[in-house]
Amino acid sequence: MDADNVSVTRTAGSGVRPAVSAEPPPPDVIAERYKIVRRLGEGGFGVVYEAVDERIHKRVAVKVLRRFYAESSRYVDRFHQEAVAAAQLRHPNIVQVSDFSTLDDGRPYLVMEFLEGETLDTLLDRMTKLSPATAVRLARHLCLGLAEAHKRGIIHRDLKPSNVIVNDLDGPTPMIKIVDFGIAKLTDDALTPSGVTTSAVMGTPTYMAPEQIRQREPLDGRADIYAVGVILYELLTGITPFHGRTGGDVMVSKVTEEPRSPAAIDPTVSAQLVKVVMTALRIERDKRFPDATAMVEALEHIGDPAGRPRRRSALWASLSVGVVVIGAAAAVALPRWASKARPAASTNAPPALAPVSTPPAITPAAPITPAAPITPAAPGAQEPAPAAPTTPAAAAARDRRKPTKPKLPADKTGKPDAPKTPSDQDKPKDLLFGE
Repeated sequence: MDADNVSVTRTAGSGVRPAVSAEPPPPDVIAERYKIVRRLGEGGFGVVYEAVDERIHKRVAVKVLRRFYAESSRYVDRFHQEAVAAAQLRHPNIVQVSDFSTLDDGRPYLVMEFLEGETLDTLLDRMTKLSPATAVRLARHLCLGLAEAHKRGIIHRDLKPSNVIVNDLDGPTPMIKIVDFGIAKLTDDALTPSGVTTSAVMGTPTYMAPEQIRQREPLDGRADIYAVGVILYELLTGITPFHGRTGGDVMVSKVTEEPRSPAAIDPTVSAQLVKVVMTALRIERDKRFPDATAMVEALEHIGDPAGRPRRRSALWASLSVGVVVIGAAAAVALPRWASKARPAASTNAPPALAPVSTPPAITPAAPITPAAPITPAAPGAQEPAPAAPTTPAAAAARDRRKPTKPKLPADKTGKPDAPKTPSDQDKPKDLLFGE
């Protein structure tokens, strides 16, 4: 632990680093599998190397416990605890551990995924503080990873900037990884090594929750939520909420005082964001967020420094803007379209029917006058000429003009055949056997 790390103000390049002694390097190839490439960095308890897993040709990181701590069974148990805890977790925001064993000289090591990027501690040394929007995104990723760990019954208990790896900070979705579960507490007692469940205060005073200091009640995930609150406070203001000359001074302040509002240090921090930070930093854990998921939901509703609500999704933001634009365009175009459509409608409409007029009254017809009687011709009047006699040629021509009935063929009895009905005519004939 970095028990003396009580620095409260960050300036560029002012990171606190523990004094460590030189460590002998591991062999060039560990377990005939992991080929050491270079030394990446070191912490209070171990040294990390880049290596290549020659079985699967993949870059990995190998963390080796320092020789001084390897002589203590308690610290060896804690190191094994980290491997056990991290190996149970599969989440994008938590480092993946794949192997654990011991070197020939007795130093234990674990193998984990190789991470690009830098620690959040180094990032703060370089930038002092981050924008509220970036700080909220990083805190949300922390809470998502912790939610998975807590669901598995694992409490980190030492979450701090040096245990967070940041990658692609300037990208649309910066990725963070939580590392170093060395003092993580497994809530399942059967999985908790005896060397970890001691009464000693474990953690870093600057980021420890008040209940970790008091040690009066069993710890739960709300201790990690408190640590996220401290980290978020530091990301927003560049300083930690409590400070003192020693770690003991910091711990006393934590159990007796409420922190100052981050808006008192940086007025650009919105009231919504201040509320989230102060809720995570409450002394009484019952007044904090009940779990990491609840803090994620609060962070997702945070607005920008001007207090405008932040959209949960860029897709929904695009859809919302599109609906507003389409609605406005429709409101402007619809009256114009309607005004243009009216004459067209009257021109193209079918002609109106003429009103039905009342038919004129029927005038009764005049009475019919009886025809005059036919007067017989007077004697001596001209008689009509008699018809000319019919010649044989004229009779033949007249007969040709008369319609004649078709003659029906006669059967054997001399009677004409009856005409066939449509069913008889349409009946198919059997080509092999006749009808």
